[in-house]
Amino acid sequence: MADLSVVQEYMLCAVNDKGVISAMDTDKQVCLVSLGLAEAGKAGLLGSKTAYVPRREAVGSVVEMLRAEVLEDGTMTEDAAALTVLLERGKCLKPYFSAFEQKEIREKLRRITASPEGRLVKEMAEYVEVILAAAVSGAVASGAV
Repeated sequence: MADLSVVQEYMLCAVNDKGVISAMDTDKQVCLVSLGLAEAGKAGLLGSKTAYVPRREAVGSVVEMLRAEVLEDGTMTEDAAALTVLLERGKCLKPYFSAFEQKEIREKLRRITASPEGRLVKEMAEYVEVILAAAVSGAVASGAV
C-alpha cells in the first residue's frame, strides 16, 4: 500500500461501513476511491444512493500501524500521535480498539503531551479541541442540534 498522509489515514478510519463521515462531501470520498483505498457501493434504504466504503485491507493496515506505535513500547512518530489524537477526539477508536486499549492510548497521549518532546502533539490536540468546540457551537446556534 502507498504511503498515506495523516489525513488519508484518518479518513480511512473515520468513514464507517456505510460510507458515512459527518460533514464529509463526496469529493473527499472519491479521493479515497482514486487511491484504491475505498470502493463505491450502494447505500440508503432502497440502495439508491452511492456510498464510498473504505477497503478493509486499507483500514486494517492503518490500525495495525497504530497498534505497533501506540500500544507497544518505544517512541511514537509525530504522524502516529497526530492520527491517534484525531481518532480519539473524533471518537473513532472504539471500532478498532478495546476499552482497555483505548484507556492505554489515552494514558500514552497524556504522557506524550506532558513531555517537552510532545509539545507539537499537545498543540495539535488543543487545536482539534478548538475546532470541535466551534463546530458544535455553530451547529447548536444554527438549530441543527
